[in-house]
Amino acid sequence: MAVTTPRPNTAHYIGGDVAHQEGHIGMEKCLHMGVVSLTRYGRFNYPWQQTNRESQMQQSPTGPEAQGTEPQSTLYQRVGGIPYFKDLVERFYRFVEVDATLRPLYPEDLEPGKDNLAMFLVQLWGGPPYYSRDRGHPRLRMRHIPFAIGQAERDAWFQHMREAVLASDASEGDTELLLDYFDKAATFMINRE
Repeated sequence: MAVTTPRPNTAHYIGGDVAHQEGHIGMEKCLHMGVVSLTRYGRFNYPWQQTNRESQMQQSPTGPEAQGTEPQSTLYQRVGGIPYFKDLVERFYRFVEVDATLRPLYPEDLEPGKDNLAMFLVQLWGGPPYYSRDRGHPRLRMRHIPFAIGQAERDAWFQHMREAVLASDASEGDTELLLDYFDKAATFMINRE
């Protein structure tokens, strides 16, 4: 089975032209972080988007299906769907509950946040759009602005998420995709010096 990066409905909300238009960060920072890149025509290209060539290969009779290989799948499908992300979030929140740096940023009742994060990740990686249906546009940076997130908070958050991902049964390739996303997303949430 081919490993591809997702083309989620919501992933581009962590950066790029949407964040730039909303005045959250400069486009230069988005480009530097690798959240987006510019095409030679000046359009924004997100890492999980297919190139025209890749898209043509999938639609072509000489693409993977015609060659007898399995069709490509989303990370959501490969890791096992909703149960994977619920378990991942549970592991992550076990770390948050005892972290002196992060725990004060979270509400007393962690359950709603667990469900929100799990459903966001489900949607992000190719699953059903439950997050957007229930909560609307993700606007990750805007939703996190009220919380003081500096380098220490970013590092603690990423370390716990990294541990949660590494404890999962995701393949090496999917683990790499997850960690790359979480690393960039955590950096993007920094809103204090």
